[in-house]
Amino acid sequence: MKQNLGRLGENLSQKFIIQKGYKIIATNYYSKYGEIDIIATKNNFLIFFEIKTRSSNIETALSSISFNKQKKIIKTAAIFLSKHPLLADMFTQFDVICVIKNKISNSFEIHHLEDAFRTY
Repeated sequence: MKQNLGRLGENLSQKFIIQKGYKIIATNYYSKYGEIDIIATKNNFLIFFEIKTRSSNIETALSSISFNKQKKIIKTAAIFLSKHPLLADMFTQFDVICVIKNKISNSFEIHHLEDAFRTY
């Protein structure tokens, strides 16, 4: 069930991102350090998205992105950039999308936190 909820959250996030004018260039990008859920571009920015889907609240989603998790995402982004040098001139940003399932109404809320963490 948890895996299905996560996949549903990623699908909802992709639709959300596209509706906001982003162009998705990769999904589920893996390196030896970890995974980046979605990589997209918009207005000369290259955005690395971490998607968290929960059936509780936004705080539990955000708290699951530890400093170590952030470092792994940043290392994975660096590997992606090294393999795509034409994108290296773009500004980079790390965003988080939290998809929260409302247990009562069985609906979803999407929260987009832009520039959620930095590389320094």
